[in-house]
Amino acid sequence: MKQHYVTPQTDLQLLFDQLDPNFFHTIYLSKGTYRQKLKLSSSNVTLIGEDVDNTIIVYDDYSYKLHSDGLLHNTFRTSTFTITGSNNVLKHLTIVNDAGHGPRIGQAIALSIYGNHNSVLNCKILGNQDTLFIGPLPEDLSIRYAHILPLDERLTSSTKTTISNSTITGNVDFIFGSGNCLFKECTLIFNNDGYLAAPSTYENGIGFVFYHCIIKSLDPHFNIVLARPWREFGKTTFIHTNFIDLNIKDRYHTWDKSHFEFREFPYINDQLNKPLDDLFKQRITDLFFR
Repeated sequence: MKQHYVTPQTDLQLLFDQLDPNFFHTIYLSKGTYRQKLKLSSSNVTLIGEDVDNTIIVYDDYSYKLHSDGLLHNTFRTSTFTITGSNNVLKHLTIVNDAGHGPRIGQAIALSIYGNHNSVLNCKILGNQDTLFIGPLPEDLSIRYAHILPLDERLTSSTKTTISNSTITGNVDFIFGSGNCLFKECTLIFNNDGYLAAPSTYENGIGFVFYHCIIKSLDPHFNIVLARPWREFGKTTFIHTNFIDLNIKDRYHTWDKSHFEFREFPYINDQLNKPLDDLFKQRITDLFFR
């Protein structure tokens, strides 16, 4: 085990790039604002902030901003923090994309997670459109974006992520992607009209599971949709989730997809909703709780 103590003056990317893969690493971040765009490709790294409210990693890339290669950034090059390694842990950090929102901004990701078995604990992930991406990419996009994304961001193997006791803010599709993710005792906050989850789950995946979460809105008049499938087979499940001050326009929008799953327990019995049958509950337990 190797330990590192850093301040906002530390070049975190340089540190990440020099981590010895033969060791487990714990990086302690002192309070302050780290205005840095970061990518963690290593595995078995734990990042611990001194104070979740005052240890802030922030950047401001956005989809319609020109990249240094002369092309637009596109959604998937906007992330403030990208993780492609596995078995990493983030604790007591705030990760922000502060590009703002609007038609000239578009998607602006705060955190992208592509690796497997990564965990986020007691963090804040703050943005607007497309705040949090849970990889991998949909298979068609891994091909389409080969000219702008590195290989480790185009892999299409199944992933599992756990996010616990964390706060995530946004509006349009602010949690999206093809990975399997358990959101345990999290608070999800709408800061404008929009959609919470936009899963593009692979056919045999579990998708996004919100377990004992709180979902609320900064303004009770915002028009809210809980989920919509970004690709066929998109799956979203709410288990004992508390909805506070929400103007729910639709619980689920099909987004013109013919194969999708929207489950809620306890659930409202409508044609889009499916109760948690025993087999599905067992799959969730096997994936996330063992």
